[in-house]
Amino acid sequence: MNKKQKIGIIGLAVMIAAFVAFRVFYQKGAKLLADMYPWNYVALAIIVGLLIWYFLWAKKHGDDDKKVESDADLTQKKPLLTSNQIGLAAAFGGAAFAFRALGIAIPMVPPLIMDPGALMPCLAGMCGGPVVGIIVGIARGIPSGTPAVDLLVQPIKGIYWYFVWKQIIKIDNEKKRWVVFGVLTFLLQFFVEQPLCVAGNAFILKLYDFYPTWPITLGWYSVVYSIFQFVIFGAIVKAFPGLFGWRTNKKKKASAFKKTNLSDVKSICFRDPVSKKVASVTKKKVKYFKTVSNQIVKGADTDYEKLLKIYEYVAENFYYDTIAFATGTRQYVDPYRNLYNMRNKKKSENSEGGKVATTCVGYAAAICALARAQGIPTRIVNGHHISLSTTDGFHTWSTESDITELDHWWNECYVDGHWITVDATPGNSNKWNRSSKTWTYTGLTNYIYFDPTPEQLATSHMLLEVKGLK
Repeated sequence: MNKKQKIGIIGLAVMIAAFVAFRVFYQKGAKLLADMYPWNYVALAIIVGLLIWYFLWAKKHGDDDKKVESDADLTQKKPLLTSNQIGLAAAFGGAAFAFRALGIAIPMVPPLIMDPGALMPCLAGMCGGPVVGIIVGIARGIPSGTPAVDLLVQPIKGIYWYFVWKQIIKIDNEKKRWVVFGVLTFLLQFFVEQPLCVAGNAFILKLYDFYPTWPITLGWYSVVYSIFQFVIFGAIVKAFPGLFGWRTNKKKKASAFKKTNLSDVKSICFRDPVSKKVASVTKKKVKYFKTVSNQIVKGADTDYEKLLKIYEYVAENFYYDTIAFATGTRQYVDPYRNLYNMRNKKKSENSEGGKVATTCVGYAAAICALARAQGIPTRIVNGHHISLSTTDGFHTWSTESDITELDHWWNECYVDGHWITVDATPGNSNKWNRSSKTWTYTGLTNYIYFDPTPEQLATSHMLLEVKGLK
C-alpha cells in the first residue's frame, strides 16, 4: 500500500467516525441537519460541489487505478482499495450521508419518499466495486431513521449492483445495454430492494407484521421509484461514462488516424518549445515525410515489416535529450524539423552533424509521421512510465509515487486488423547532454517495445490518454 492509499484509508476512517459522532451527539434519533436552516443548504452546496469536482477530476485523469488493477505486474498483491476507489468511497459516502442527514428527499405517500442518497451505494458499487459499495452503504445507513435496517440493506445494494453492473457493461450493443439496464433497475427494485426493506421493517424493527401482499400494495411505488432511479443512474452514467466503464458505439475507426498532415495531433507535434507557436503543416512537409518513409521501408512488403523498419530507423538515429526532459523546456519534437536537420546535417538548437536530439514526444511524432506516410493508421498516446530505478533497486507499480503523472509518450499502430504498441524511445540508449554538448551513441539496442504483449507492456507502461480522439 502506497502513501496515497494509506492517507486515503485514514481519511475514510476519520470520515466514518465523524458520521458516527454526528449521529450519537447531534442527531439523537430522527433529528436531521435540515432543522439547522439555512445552513443545510450551504452544506448541501458544498457537498454537491465537491462531488462534481471529483467526477470532473476522475473524468480528466481517467480510471488510473483500474488500469493498474488490470495491467500491473500480476505478481504484486492487489490492495484492498486503490487510491481511485478511496476517492469514490469518500465522494459517494459523503453524498449519501449528506442527502439523508440534510433531509433532501421527494415526499410521496407517508412514510414513502424518494431519497437520492439511497442511490449512492448502488452507483458506488457500479463504478468502485463491492467494498466501495459497502462503505457508502454504511455511510448512507448511519443517519437513517431506521439504521438497524439501512445498515444492512444499503451495503447489500452496493454489492449486488456491482455484480449486476459487471454483466450489463459486457453487452456490446449500446441500445440493447440501455434496455437491459432499465429492465434490471425495475426488477431489482421490485424483487430485491423492496422485499429487503419490507422484511427488515417486519422482522428486525417489528414495525408491522410481514405481509405477503406487499407487491400489490406497494407495486406502484416500485414502478415509480425504479423510473426515478433509472433516470438519475442514466444521467450520471451518460455524463461520466469512463467512470462506470460504459462504452459508446461512437468509436473512431482506425482510418481516422491516417491523416498524413498530422492535423489531429498538430498542436503536439509542431509546437515550438520557445515561442509556443504551432507551425503550419504544408504539402511540402507531407511530401517530405512520404519521400523519407519510402526510403526507410524499401524492401518491406507488409505493413508490419514497414513499421518495423520505421521503428529501427528512429531507434537507430534519434538521441534522447536528457536535460530537456528533466527541465521540461526546449523539447524540440517537430518531426519535419528533426528529420530534415538530421538527414541534411543541419546545425540547430538540438542537432549537429547528422545527429538530432529530442524527447519521447519527438520519437512518437516521427514514428507517427513516417508510418502514416505509408498509410498505416497511427496514433500518439501518453501515460505513465514506471520509474527505472531507485537506490534500493527497481520500482514496481506499488512503489510508484504518482501513477497518474503523464510523463511518457509512445505510439499505437494499426496493422493486421489490430492495434500494436510501438515505443522507439527505449529502443536505444543514444543520449545528448546539452550542457557538455556530448553525444553518446549506442544505436538500436533492442526490440522490447516493438509490438510487446499486453502483459509485457503492463510491467512498465500505463496508457492514460489517446491523442486526436476528439
